[in-house]
Amino acid sequence: MILEVLLSTLDEDGSPRIVPAGIHWGETHLELLAYRTSRTCGNLLKGRGAVANLCDDALLFVRCALDEAAKKKQPCLPSGRVPGAILERACSYRELRLLAALGEGERIRFSCEIVGTGTIREFLGFNRAAGALLELAVAATRRAWLPEEAWKPLWNQACRCVERTGGPRELEALSVLQDCFFGEEEKV
Repeated sequence: MILEVLLSTLDEDGSPRIVPAGIHWGETHLELLAYRTSRTCGNLLKGRGAVANLCDDALLFVRCALDEAAKKKQPCLPSGRVPGAILERACSYRELRLLAALGEGERIRFSCEIVGTGTIREFLGFNRAAGALLELAVAATRRAWLPEEAWKPLWNQACRCVERTGGPRELEALSVLQDCFFGEEEKV
């Protein structure tokens, strides 16, 4: 099963970098794929550790997917077992130690051992709006090569779900995504 998390690694200057990531979930081990050219991949290859933060905040996922400053400016706590950072807004987390990195073309598969866990607060779950926003955020990270007919149905679904089940944070996330896809030409 693949779960969406906010993965934190440390950049060369020791500051946290937080990005959404789909990880292959396990009880003692996790696997993740990273683009070879990404900073996250470089951080993992340099052995600075990683933390898989489980979070129920769709706006935070959207901001960390699309806003370079947001990837660096989230409040964090130091992790205890690996060089890494725990997102203060996380519900729970897994501290990860790299076991192996296997090249697969433009992506590298990282096998990680869970060496620490913790819970900050209860995971409230996702409403339908949050799920639709996460899917749209993934499409937004690929918008440079994704044709409109691929993302437009996701946009329409997210609008319907936010209208029916969203709250203020989901509305703000939709606005951020709207700016990404449409710029200032249409406002929600």
